[in-house]
Amino acid sequence: MIHYKASDLLLLAMKLADLENTAFISSEENRSYINNAWAEIYQQAIDNGELFYLNSTTLHKGENNLPEDFHQVYNIKDDNWNPLPKYNKDMKKSDVYYKIMNNKIYISGKDTVEMEYFPAPVTLDLEGEGDVELDFPNNIYKQLLVLRLAEYYKIRQNGDISGIELLIEDAWKQFYDMLNRDANQYGVIQDVYSTNNIVRNI
Repeated sequence: MIHYKASDLLLLAMKLADLENTAFISSEENRSYINNAWAEIYQQAIDNGELFYLNSTTLHKGENNLPEDFHQVYNIKDDNWNPLPKYNKDMKKSDVYYKIMNNKIYISGKDTVEMEYFPAPVTLDLEGEGDVELDFPNNIYKQLLVLRLAEYYKIRQNGDISGIELLIEDAWKQFYDMLNRDANQYGVIQDVYSTNNIVRNI
């Protein structure tokens, strides 16, 4: 696992973009850039089989609160590691299933289950002054994030982005190649539920 401070990643991106004058870019804008870029990369990762960020929690029959950092279900299994299906309208109330509504998760037909889920991506408070540390499974994530940020800065100063676009294209290729190798080794997500209205600000 690799750790980088968001502020250090922004500085690397500014250098890559040859951003000489940073005064015209507000702190809020900088923080918005990295939040948006990281959310994009994070979602692509977990949708394509990245398991690095998985968390787990125990749920019980009936209504449960979703974890505060919940973003997307990876799987839900009973004591025998049989997967619970997601509720559909053809099911009976007595059937085995899970159902998510209004930030609650309802478990039917099993007393106790284990849910593996992806937490919301860490974000910077747009109005705050603090920093945050991002965790990456490898340097491809850092490379891609810095390039995406540099592209934002180039666009912001009306610069030529053709060179950075080529680098980004190559970085995305490396990124997906890496995820495909991992998916072939560990398997892929088969049944997911996600919500994008829950974020974790630090």
